[in-house]
Amino acid sequence: MESPPGIPGWRRAECIACRRRVVAARHAHVLLGGHRDGSALIVIGEHPLRARAVNSQALLGSQQAYLLGVAHQECADAAIAALQAGKVALGRDLPLLQAVELEELEERLDLPPSGKSCAFCYTGRQLTDEHVWPQWLSLAIAETFRTDPGRRSFVMHGQNTRKARRVIEVVAPICHDCNTRWMSTLETDAKSLVTDLATGKPRELDAADQQLLATWAVKTALMFDLSSGPEAVVPLGAYRHFAMKRRPLDGMWVIVGACVPTRPATGQRQPIWIDIPETEHPNVVALTLTAGCLMLQVIAHFVVSGTFHDNREHSRATERIWPPAKPKISWPPEEWFDWQAVQAYAASFENRPAR
Repeated sequence: MESPPGIPGWRRAECIACRRRVVAARHAHVLLGGHRDGSALIVIGEHPLRARAVNSQALLGSQQAYLLGVAHQECADAAIAALQAGKVALGRDLPLLQAVELEELEERLDLPPSGKSCAFCYTGRQLTDEHVWPQWLSLAIAETFRTDPGRRSFVMHGQNTRKARRVIEVVAPICHDCNTRWMSTLETDAKSLVTDLATGKPRELDAADQQLLATWAVKTALMFDLSSGPEAVVPLGAYRHFAMKRRPLDGMWVIVGACVPTRPATGQRQPIWIDIPETEHPNVVALTLTAGCLMLQVIAHFVVSGTFHDNREHSRATERIWPPAKPKISWPPEEWFDWQAVQAYAASFENRPAR
């Protein structure tokens, strides 16, 4: 391994439970800390601003606590059991684990990002404008659908935009580490799949493809919402939780469809109030994105108990890929949306959350 588990700055380490590699930029993971003998443990990285403690009173005692290692999120319970059973060979020099009491939080998780720090992480404060639609996708769409020199340049206008040749210039502020590490890895993993769909190539989407596409869709939808500044709807907690989970969150649906590529890319946002006054912050949002032939809709319910009703009106034009409804789907669908239909679909939000 490149560095022992738990050491700050690690990139690849062995999972405490399954012994497979944990790649920080690709895998949802947790850090485990506590007493060397496993009598008191803490799991960090499952939820924003929350840690899971085993024998919390002992953790607050005089015995020193350490960072013990790392595990895949799905291995967290097995890692706890292994540490409690004394089955983990721990290094001699482990980082000390210290708790710091804060009088108040810098930002509220139930409201959109304030811009004081990176929306996706707690430490990134040097923010740079990064493309919502990645440049490789801009270039693929431009190359595929240009019909004359006049279409080789296109610009998406809106807040935080600037003109550039053949690039969809909608940008959002995130930190360098998020952009060049886990987000870059996600873009690399999804590049071939998204490019095929955006350029209209027929393809079968198995369960792994659907989860990858849904994860990329959520990342892009969150970036799109973040690009709108004061008009953003998605609360900060959703950004932080998604960065930890590396997959769509509970309370999210992701829909895929096909559209006639009359525009390089579009984004639409529909805030929704379910059983609350419209004077309050919306508790649901529908974010609809297009890129070439690809249409994606991310519907996010910010209430833990929120669910959705399936809607079959567009069953010949759309498929739900998160939560997955079918083990395999064929792309493209039987029916395609034209631009007017995309606008109507984005605005109507037919998949109403359950009340």
